[in-house]
This record gives sequence, structure tokens and C-alpha cells, in this order.
Amino acid sequence: MKYCPKCGTKVGQNDKYCNHCGANLKNSSIRKLASNNHETNKNRKTRRNCLIIAAGTILLAAGGVVFFTLQTQSSNQASSSALISNKNRAKTTENVRYAHHRNISSKEAAAFTIAYAHIKFSDDPAWNNVFNNAENEGLTIASYPQYDFGNYEVKAPSAGTVYVLSPAVGYVVSDKTNPENARITFINSRKGASQAIEFQDLAKKVVHSVYKRDAQKISKKINL
Repeated sequence: MKYCPKCGTKVGQNDKYCNHCGANLKNSSIRKLASNNHETNKNRKTRRNCLIIAAGTILLAAGGVVFFTLQTQSSNQASSSALISNKNRAKTTENVRYAHHRNISSKEAAAFTIAYAHIKFSDDPAWNNVFNNAENEGLTIASYPQYDFGNYEVKAPSAGTVYVLSPAVGYVVSDKTNPENARITFINSRKGASQAIEFQDLAKKVVHSVYKRDAQKISKKINL
């Protein structure tokens, strides 16, 4: 099959002129124009393919950078998180930093944490017993990097610790050196881990409750 190089109309094999546009099918200039058009189209396709390949390469590279960044962030976050697992199920507690107007001791932090737990878990006998013991008889608190509360295996983040108040309840501090900058996760051997709370928010709730003086009293009776 033969086509006019000028207008693209189908022509016969032996036609000397195009029936549509009248182009001289034997004219060398027409053949040259057709050849040039073919080369131009070929170059355009080549440039387009190169642009597509370049764009794809850039997207793949960008995707790799994003993936690597997310993996690094996840790795860093995991190293500063508490891990609470129940057989095949696990929960993590993020370690979020925040500014605070003063440093507090571990005993003060423990007293506020116990007072808050008494407010938060008022219907839980285990937490009520801890509060009453701390207020009346005093309380010895043990600290471990890892501890099992019933079926729950609790592992503190690298900068934190697990405080055991009784075999039934305890809490995880994400930063034991600076508890005012930590997040607190409460553990119950029957219910597992609660949602973490910033110590600053926890302390504010205690300060604005009737248990403020109780917290101050408890802090003097804690052995830590």
C-alpha cells in the first residue's frame, strides 16, 4: 500500500500525482520532506520516551528517600517506646517531649501518678488499694526494665522504666531521668495498658482536684 507523502491520502503504486492534493509523487523534494517528517516524528518520540524514563527514575528515587526516612523515623520511635504485649498482640506508647517549668523528683512524680490513677480508675480495687497503702502505710515501689503483669509482658523504652506498685498494677515512665518530660502508661494485669498521658496533663488534673494534698502527703511516704 502506498500513501501520498504530503497529505497522507492512499494512492496507487504507479500513480505519478496524488488525486487528493496533486502532489508530484515522483518529485524528490516531496520524498525528502516525507523523510524529514519521519525523522522529526522519530526524534519527538525519542525525546518523549527519554522524558518519561527520566520522570520515572526521579519518582522512584523520591519514593526510596521517603521510604528510608519513614523507616528511620519508625526505628528511632521504636527505641524510645514502651512495649506492652499480650501473647501475639502488642501496643506501643510514643515518647513525646514537652517543656516544663521545673524538674521534679521521682517520688513526687510517683505521688502525682498514684493520685491520678486513683481519680482515673476510681472503680478499680487494685488501684484503690495502692492509693490507700501509699497514703496511710507508705509504699515501696520497685523499678524494672521489663516486668510481667499477668499475661502482659511490659518492656520500658531505653530511657524509661517500669514501676511496679503491686503484682496487679504499675506504670511505665518513658523518661525516668526527667519524669516531668515523660509520658505515663498505666498497666493492669487484667486489662493491659491504658492510653499514655503526658505527665504535665496528669499533674494538672491532680492539682485541680481534691487529691492535691494527698499527693503531697504520699510523696513523703514513698520508698523508691
